[in-house]
Amino acid sequence: MWSKKLGFTHSFWFLEGFNGWGYRIGSGRKTTPAQRSAYLFSGTNHYEKGKYVADGSFDPEAISAQVGCMALLKALEKNGQICISPSAGEQLNENIVGSVQAWQHLLNGCGYLPSLIINGHLDAATVQLTKSFQTDLGLDVTGGVDLSTWKAGLRHKKLPGWQQIVPPLSSIKNPPPRIAQKNPRNYASGGNTTRRLHDFYSRENNYDSVYDNVMSWYGTTSNGCTAFVSTALRLIDYDVPIETNAEGFNISLWTAALSGYLEDKGWKRSDLANNMLPGDIVFTDDGGYDDGIPCHVYVFSKWHDSSKEVAWVIDNQAFTHRRNIYAGGGGFNFSPFAYFLRD
Repeated sequence: MWSKKLGFTHSFWFLEGFNGWGYRIGSGRKTTPAQRSAYLFSGTNHYEKGKYVADGSFDPEAISAQVGCMALLKALEKNGQICISPSAGEQLNENIVGSVQAWQHLLNGCGYLPSLIINGHLDAATVQLTKSFQTDLGLDVTGGVDLSTWKAGLRHKKLPGWQQIVPPLSSIKNPPPRIAQKNPRNYASGGNTTRRLHDFYSRENNYDSVYDNVMSWYGTTSNGCTAFVSTALRLIDYDVPIETNAEGFNISLWTAALSGYLEDKGWKRSDLANNMLPGDIVFTDDGGYDDGIPCHVYVFSKWHDSSKEVAWVIDNQAFTHRRNIYAGGGGFNFSPFAYFLRD
């Protein structure tokens, strides 16, 4: 027997994030009742029907046969193996200025960088980002959070997956970026960018450097596919800014923003998957999340076999792994290819 006290809301926030936010921001919102993740609520009276039957494919009539996390946790509590406590998390209220950790959570959701560690302390990093936010919004630049600053934070456009529940305090500090082990070639010149990208990114120690770098400024791999590609490009000395574009989307965090930025820089787009070469940056279809916004971005490494239905790719999910190019290709069912960019 083991016993651990769990923050009820905190636990569910992390469990849902692990499975993905499609039930909140994608077509999965159309469950019955609405916005009930089958991964969490299946097997309880909080869920009737609707589930993702494949990657990016939501069926509002499908009923999950799996037991959700909520039912499992309640069974463990009933058996005395865990104790579920009331959540210490906050539901953000527009008219009440919340805690420091709630404000740190808001700034992270607004896309301000580098991402703050949610430590509940009004430290120098939090004050500096608050001043940047206040400057951008035309507010009094004090570094403190009054009601007008708080309301502006709540109303600001948020990154995908952000939600109102404040995550628990973190005592873990993000690691400093690992130094990439570049080979003797001059990465600032010579050869096309896609070839240099693959030469760099296909080395596992360099992938580890990208991972550490992303964790130092973004703080998570969740919804981090664009962060990984943009960071890999920066580490081969190709400039990709960590800032918003004219539409208000962060170029290093949004697939469509990164795609638009690279195309403006002269990268060529192709929808002919069979023509892909190592280092091409691949964007998938929208996966039902948002019309015209690619669901995922990764770097093509090589074909798995001569059928060219499955490729080895590099992204935020793993150093290398196999992924279908077309819908369901090779027995996989990730969001399918839409186009690639090459420089």
